[in-house]
Order: sequence, then C-alpha cells, then structure tokens
Amino acid sequence: MADILLIQEPWIGTMKMAQSDSDPLGMAIHGPTNNNMWECYLPTFTNPDSVHVAVFVRYDLVCTFAITNLTSHPASSLESMVLDFAFEDKILHIVNVYVTILGPIFHFSTYLFCTLSHSFPTHSLTRCSDRHPVT
Repeated sequence: MADILLIQEPWIGTMKMAQSDSDPLGMAIHGPTNNNMWECYLPTFTNPDSVHVAVFVRYDLVCTFAITNLTSHPASSLESMVLDFAFEDKILHIVNVYVTILGPIFHFSTYLFCTLSHSFPTHSLTRCSDRHPVT
C-alpha cells in the first residue's frame, strides 16, 4: 500500500460555490479530490487549469512527520513542487516534476537542468517525473 502519491495532471475542480448577500451568484471554490485518509499538497495557484502536480500523503504519515510544502522554493512552480518530510533530525526532500512535451520536441533535459540546478542535499532526495508521448 502506498503512503505517498506523486500525481501529475491532478483533477482540480469546483468544490463548492461561496455565496453571500452581496454576490448571490457566488464565486467558485476550487480544490482537488478530497479523501479523509489522505492529505493533499498543491502548488500555489490562481487558475485551476494550470496545476500540473499534486502530492497526496496518507493521513497516518502526516501525523508522524512534519511535512512542509515549500511553495517559495526556487524549484517550485505550477509544474513542480518540493516537499520536506522531517522526522527528528532527518529531512527527506521530495520533488514532483511535470514535464511538458511541446510538439515533437521534448524539453525534459532543459527542465531537469533547471530543477537540479537548485541546491538539494543529494543524500536525501527523491525525484520523480512523468514523460508521456504526444497524442
């Protein structure tokens, strides 16, 4: 059974409408799929169509580790995210990277270079990415 799910192209949709007397039509509140057994971490976003990565962590693991979503980290964007899992004096950095394929050109090496150019301690880093064909 998985404890951490690195998701690419997550569903982000309308969770509910926030309504008030001054705005009876309401404003859409966007979010990911919700499950009480999982905690979801997302990059900071304003447009739900622009989110390409998410991380789900099983709730009992969330209670064991101090998890920090590093949204201000230089490697964090709508297409990559960095999370720190801290336990006692140990820290594990997890980087979830989404790679866009533009036409026949695959820009994985350029994007990977940009992500790896930031300093991470290499002894405690896991990198995952999705490379899918153009259809």
